[in-house]
Amino acid sequence: MKLKWKIFLVSLVFIMAAVAVTFVTILNVTLERSVASDRESAAAYNGYFASSVSGRILYKQVSQGVSVLGSEEINSALRDIALDYESFGDAAAVLLLDERGKTVGAGGNTQLAETESLPRRGELTDSDCYTVICDREGRSYLTAASAFSIHGQDIAIYSVHDVTDTYNSFKELSRFGTAVSLVSAITVSLLLFVITVVLLRPINTLNRSLGAIAGGNYASRAPLSGGAEFKEIAGNINIMAEAVEDNVHRLENIAESRKQFTDSFAHEMKTPLTSILCYGDLLRIKRDVSEAERLEYSAVIVEEAKRLKALSSKLLELATTESANLELEKIDLSGLFSEIESAVRPILSARNITLEVKGEGSTLLGDKDLIRSLVYNLIDNAQKASSEGGEIILSQARTDDKTLITVTDRGIGMTDEVLKRVCEPFYMADKSRSRKAGGAGLGLSLCAEIVRRHGGAISIDSTPGKGTRVEVSLPHTNEAEE
Repeated sequence: MKLKWKIFLVSLVFIMAAVAVTFVTILNVTLERSVASDRESAAAYNGYFASSVSGRILYKQVSQGVSVLGSEEINSALRDIALDYESFGDAAAVLLLDERGKTVGAGGNTQLAETESLPRRGELTDSDCYTVICDREGRSYLTAASAFSIHGQDIAIYSVHDVTDTYNSFKELSRFGTAVSLVSAITVSLLLFVITVVLLRPINTLNRSLGAIAGGNYASRAPLSGGAEFKEIAGNINIMAEAVEDNVHRLENIAESRKQFTDSFAHEMKTPLTSILCYGDLLRIKRDVSEAERLEYSAVIVEEAKRLKALSSKLLELATTESANLELEKIDLSGLFSEIESAVRPILSARNITLEVKGEGSTLLGDKDLIRSLVYNLIDNAQKASSEGGEIILSQARTDDKTLITVTDRGIGMTDEVLKRVCEPFYMADKSRSRKAGGAGLGLSLCAEIVRRHGGAISIDSTPGKGTRVEVSLPHTNEAEE
């Protein structure tokens, strides 16, 4: 069940309950007041009746010229006045009983009197009036009981009053009030439902936005509409959607990079393996192989095997760099540069390339093996881009919070288009030239990964025909990714 229907039904129940309780309370109070008024009227009737009895007895005394009337004369007066009960007010019957419970006067339909539920004369007091209501023949009657004394004789008076109109009015009011309450409750609930739908409209908008995001439309954003709470929720949804979109794009890029990596790796492996197999078959199948042919075939096999070895070494370094934990230590760059210079001297000397080392005194907190691989690969890329007799400059510098390692060559340089992709695995601007130099397009990819793991940055400035300058900026302290 939707939230708006839940709110509507719950509101309807509570509103109808509140209206019903209020209405019943008002009805009960109204009925009690009406009944209390009828009881007061009945008590006033009995009081007036008792006063009239005393007046008539006194009148008889005066008219007969006696000070005291006899018992029989008093009873006769009581019978006469009881028959004249209608002249004292609105009563349906009057019943007079003496102290022995004997009827001494009656008027009207005395069977309507509920004397069994009321006290007898001996239990009545002159100052109190007792009442009881009962139903007779489909109507409601109130019987009022009170007492008075006349010439030493105790008389109980029971008067009966028809209160059917009071209860009929109560019933009509109850029916009318029930209808009005029901209509009011439904009207208020419908208004509340409309208000709820309007107030919850932003939830539907948010739900549609979430549905779009869940359906794969990660560029969808929730509108910042509605109250402050809805705007806050929409803002959080947009933050979540943006994070999801970024992660999806990152995963897509990773998947695409891995696909390109796999394709490039398969391509790079295919060429040397094909050469090795072909020349190996020639040596195996051909019966007469001259010394020159043997040297040619074996030279090709050796060179292609070297390419495979270099390729596998680079791939292993790249995989290890991405997954292995860093073994951080304080590195003296001057000592590290000396070690690297000794290692690369034979390669550079073979092409008459000079390596100039500048700067000293800089230290770095990092993984020494990875930093050595970083510098070696930068020098190797520089020598591959340089012509014979060229020059490579390796320098170190220190700022307030960074250590700078710079490798500069005066080789063939790179265009802006090449610079955008130069750090991609297996990317080679001039594949034929790179293969002749023994490259596989993994050097700068490895360098970029090492720099990233150390929390640094790498920048490349290159001009075609004038050379390339690669600057690596590394923090003094460890800011590497966990």
